[in-house]
Amino acid sequence: DQLDGRKKKENMLGKKIKSEVHCLNFS
Repeated sequence: DQLDGRKKKENMLGKKIKSEVHCLNFS
């Protein structure tokens, strides 16, 4: 259960970074 929570956190972090990079590419 703890591992699953870590995976979810990493997934959210990855999405956040991807969206930030996406914004940088188009700014």
